[in-house]
Amino acid sequence: MSVKIIADSGCDLTIESAEKAGIDLVPFHVLFCENGIVRDYTHNKDITTEQFYSKLVTAQEHPRAAQPSPHEFLRAYKQNSKYDEIICLTVTSKMAGMFNSASMAAELYADEIMKNGGGAMPVIRAFDTQNCSGGATLLALHAAEMAKRGRNASEIIAALTKLRARIATFFVLNSFVYIHRSGRVGGLKPILGSLFGVKPVFTFSNGVVRDTDVIKSGKKVNQWLIETFRKKSGDHSTAVIYHAMAQSRAEKLEQELKGLYPELHTMILSVGAVVGVFTGPGCIGLSFITGEGCKKER
Repeated sequence: MSVKIIADSGCDLTIESAEKAGIDLVPFHVLFCENGIVRDYTHNKDITTEQFYSKLVTAQEHPRAAQPSPHEFLRAYKQNSKYDEIICLTVTSKMAGMFNSASMAAELYADEIMKNGGGAMPVIRAFDTQNCSGGATLLALHAAEMAKRGRNASEIIAALTKLRARIATFFVLNSFVYIHRSGRVGGLKPILGSLFGVKPVFTFSNGVVRDTDVIKSGKKVNQWLIETFRKKSGDHSTAVIYHAMAQSRAEKLEQELKGLYPELHTMILSVGAVVGVFTGPGCIGLSFITGEGCKKER
């Protein structure tokens, strides 16, 4: 039984990392209003992550991220029609409409087959990671590893469902400016935060972004993330670090974590527009597995 793993690019894997893992990416879009005209950019086709942040900081109107259309997911499914089964992982359905698009594409595929007189097509299942960026990446990589080891879609979905509840994702904003522009919070908290220089910490709870803490100084961000990892990580074996135009800070966090846990396997991701329109540049975060950890397939 052959299984193909597909993910939307809100997981923030690079094209190269995704290809190496055997994962196909369906790109999200970002919409900018330029000279009164809304321009639709496709991630990693019309606009890079670096270009997105360059436009974000100078944009007169706040942009928004948009999910791939069902037809874009359908195209990805058809390109992998040789597989028996397809699992499509999407970022949290509470934050974006990727899950609905991915599910609708499977229905469109089945309708096409019937209209053309029937025939074979892969069994397609969409999976809501209830997470984003590093958290979604951990699930996608685990799914891909299981697929390589010959597990079927039902086994992979069952494992992902259990693992999903143990994914911890924390991200720290460098500024309240972009979260305020996105309309996520009211005015008082951003103003007070900017005045006192505190850094807000957010997490995912059942797929919903929630504030969980504030860090009183930017110098203490790494300390907070490392201490949280120490307390909550299951086996201190794997961590995904992600950032918005803060590569050197991400590398410093990686260095400090590996200083404490020399066997730690890490991956550094650059945050795209799905999260970036909310966080703005300077955000840094950490995702890992709590509880018993993620045991490798044998």
